[in-house]
Amino acid sequence: MHDHEAGKTPAMHSGVSGATVESGAARHRSVPWEAPGPHAGELHYRRILALVDFSDTGAAVARRALNLARLEGAELAFLHLIDPDPSLDGGYPPPTRKEQEQGFEQAALRRLRFLSANLGADRAELLARHGQPAHSFAACIAHWQPDLVVAGDDPGYLGGRHDLLTLGRKHRNTGGLKQLLRWFMVPAGLLSGA
Repeated sequence: MHDHEAGKTPAMHSGVSGATVESGAARHRSVPWEAPGPHAGELHYRRILALVDFSDTGAAVARRALNLARLEGAELAFLHLIDPDPSLDGGYPPPTRKEQEQGFEQAALRRLRFLSANLGADRAELLARHGQPAHSFAACIAHWQPDLVVAGDDPGYLGGRHDLLTLGRKHRNTGGLKQLLRWFMVPAGLLSGA
C-alpha cells in the first residue's frame, strides 16, 4: 500500500470490511490522548465527528461513531451537510436566502434528533450546515475541531488535521470522462454508475 502523501501516514485498515482509517498529519489542540496503565502508548480520541446523511450508510456511520465514542469516552457530534439545490422552486416566491438556509438546517436537525434518539446517542451534539459541502465541512471542522471524522466515503474534501475513518471507498473523479463520452452520444447505460 502506497499512501505516503505529503504529511500523511499510511492508511491503516481497521479490521472491518471496507473501513479505512487515515491519520492526519499535524495535530492541534484536541489531540488524541495516550491511555494510562496497561494500554499505555495507545492513542484515543477525545472528539469524534460523524458525517451523517439520511441513508442506510449514514445510519451505519452514526452507529460506528457512537460505538467508538462510547469505547473511547469521547465527545460525539453528528453533522449533516446540505448542498444547495437551485431547482427547488415550487412556484412560490422564494424566501430570503437566510430563511431558506435556516429552514433546511432546522429540518435536518429534526431528523438528526430522531436518529440520535433511536441510537441512544442523547449526548451527541447535532450540527446541520447549508451551503457548499466542502466549505461547510471546513467551517465545521474549524469550529468543532474533531480528532476523528467518520464518514461513509470521502468525496475529496474530508482530509485535514484529524484522522478519517471511511466505511466505503473514495470517489474517483470520472465526471470529466463521463461528460466527454456523453458529448460523443454514448448511451448513459453503458457508463457504470451513470
